[in-house]
Amino acid sequence: MSWFLGAFKGIFSGLWGYVVAGLGILLTLLGLLSKAKKAGRDEVIAKTKEAEVENVRKANEVEREIAVTKPDERRARLLDRWSRD
Repeated sequence: MSWFLGAFKGIFSGLWGYVVAGLGILLTLLGLLSKAKKAGRDEVIAKTKEAEVENVRKANEVEREIAVTKPDERRARLLDRWSRD
C-alpha cells in the first residue's frame, strides 16, 4: 500500500509543476493583454484630443476672419449664401 501512496504523491507532484507553469503562462498572457488594451485606449484618447485641438483651431480661425471683415462684407456674404438666383 505504501508503494501506491508513493506513486500517487509522485504523480501529483509532477502535475502540480505543470499546473503552476500553466498558471504562470496564463498570468503572463493576461498581463500582456491588459497592456495592449491600455495602449489602445491611450491611442483613442490621443486621437480624440488631436481632433479637439483641430476643431478649436478652425473655430478660432473663423472667429478671427469674422472679426476682421467689415459689417457690410459680412452681411453681403450671409445674404449671398442664402439668396436664390
